[in-house]
Amino acid sequence: MIINTKNLLLKTFSKSLVNQDYYNWFNDHDVKKYIKFKPKNIHDLKKSVDKIIKEKNSYFFAIFYKSTHIGNVRIHNINKNTNEAWLGILIGNKLFRKRGYSKEVITFIQSWLLKRQIYFLKLGVEKSNVAALKLYQKCNFQIHQKTQQHYIMINKIFLSKFILGAAQFNSKYGVTNFNRKNMKRSETNKILNYLSTKSSINELDSATNYKIDQKNLDLLKKKIYLNTKILTTEKISYSKLKNFFDQANTNQKITINTVFIHDGDNVLTRKGIELLNKLKKLKKNKKIMKVGLSIHKYENLLSIINKVSFDVIQLPYNFVDRRAEVYFSKLKDKNIEIQVRSIFLQGSLLTKVSTNKKLSVIFEKFNQLSQNKHINRLRYILSFILRSRYIDKVIIGIRDLKELKQINNINFFYNSVNALNKLKSSDQKIINPLEWKELVLDEKKSIKSI
Repeated sequence: MIINTKNLLLKTFSKSLVNQDYYNWFNDHDVKKYIKFKPKNIHDLKKSVDKIIKEKNSYFFAIFYKSTHIGNVRIHNINKNTNEAWLGILIGNKLFRKRGYSKEVITFIQSWLLKRQIYFLKLGVEKSNVAALKLYQKCNFQIHQKTQQHYIMINKIFLSKFILGAAQFNSKYGVTNFNRKNMKRSETNKILNYLSTKSSINELDSATNYKIDQKNLDLLKKKIYLNTKILTTEKISYSKLKNFFDQANTNQKITINTVFIHDGDNVLTRKGIELLNKLKKLKKNKKIMKVGLSIHKYENLLSIINKVSFDVIQLPYNFVDRRAEVYFSKLKDKNIEIQVRSIFLQGSLLTKVSTNKKLSVIFEKFNQLSQNKHINRLRYILSFILRSRYIDKVIIGIRDLKELKQINNINFFYNSVNALNKLKSSDQKIINPLEWKELVLDEKKSIKSI
């Protein structure tokens, strides 16, 4: 197997690579200081490599810069039941250290494993290895366990699959917002600060009718990809859109990623096609990265897929509302990125909406099932969503910082979630939030707000 990263090649390790130059790595002072394995001679090294190559549930790659073997990376103890693996990396050729190649390889491996539904990556490091600790922290590893001399670190790479929804920010939006009060601006700022400093989620989902604003975004401490949505009913010229995104892109902490047609069901109308063409022109002129459709209904989705081209689709999906499943493979055949939203059914799967009888029945059934299986409801839902190989991104909505911390602190998922199939429904009074009298919607804003 040969894999290209930005500057390097990863090749399945071959015993033919065990030569004097490779052996000399293990006599280097910096390597000997922190690596347990100390081969006595090349024969001893070959025996060790042969054992590693034959290991099950592992990958062993040689790292090449052009034709030069500069290091190795090993992914081992891969466990599909717990969705985890362990990582070891060595840049043995000292001429290629401190060039950022370790970070490049680790970052690539994380996304590579994510596609294989490995959601937790662990490693061990000596406490005294300060340089390695800094590297791993830059790669979103956190200290998980401590021994007298070592740290066990974990990277929750599933978080890079998540997008934080901004519909609740500074807003009263939501069916579980029982007191009908706006989220305080101070709470929004706390969430964004935590996102910037404690979480590896790096994408926000917004819209022109959401209440997140530039003052909130100015508080970000790391680079964030921002998605937004525009309605076909908004009369916006191309020049106005261009000026808007030109201004948005001046923020050094924000990259405008995907712009969606908010009412994507209407994309085949005259106004829909006009807006789609404007967004494609913005993409061509590098004002935005991708063009997307946000879908609420499914009646004409097949026609949309066949008649127009776009990069990303956003769909409602959860274990109750399973309508999207029949379209997943068709969307992937068109190379369309799939984002799912409403995974908690607007929060009604986590908090009982007592005033809505049908939602209450679903909640009680799910709650009973969770208790019988001794499974936390939040983890149960995320385990169900993440089991799909089709879903690229997951939008999560929260009402306060505590809820974001709960998601950020998850350390494992469940593989057996088939019992949730029993709660599947096609009842619009259940799966369509616009049918609920309890749903609180905010007023629409202009394009001047992100």
